[in-house]
Amino acid sequence: MWPGLPAEPGQAVRARVEAGQDRLPLPGSGRTLPRSQALARVAAHDLLLAKLFEGHTDALANLAELAELEIPAARGTWATWCAEPPDARLHCSEPDADGCLRQTGRKAWCSGAAGVDHAVVSCWNPAGKPCLAAVALDQGGVRITVDGWQATGMAATRSVDVHFDQAHARAVGTPGSYVQRPGF
Repeated sequence: MWPGLPAEPGQAVRARVEAGQDRLPLPGSGRTLPRSQALARVAAHDLLLAKLFEGHTDALANLAELAELEIPAARGTWATWCAEPPDARLHCSEPDADGCLRQTGRKAWCSGAAGVDHAVVSCWNPAGKPCLAAVALDQGGVRITVDGWQATGMAATRSVDVHFDQAHARAVGTPGSYVQRPGF
């Protein structure tokens, strides 16, 4: 299933996405075993690839379950960044009528940041409630750093800090829905 993959994990994820191998059963759909087996096959090949691939498939699951977004509309490669260390918090505005919001702050431990197109990120609204948002990383309000987690065994995932300065994003679900979704 994985022969001929590029050596760089981000490129390897992109190759699998382009081949359509990222369409896994959704968590909580009653098909946990096939989903877990697909992820285990990736991990058996390469743990670094599995870390990034699982983040991509988790983002697709969040988008499908919470944003009711058709999977073909979720083009490109995705990451899921929901770590919440006390010194790195991402804040968001309330969404407008179209579900668009602005994000400001720093997100830590963003695995694969330099190699993905979009991310589903946790953030906090003005009322202090946890939210999820989908953000394109190729905009002026997003700055991917080289600073961040220096884990020896996972160095190739390039888990870094990402800074957001009034970055445009789209709300994914309602406040708190991420932790209430089936399969969380």
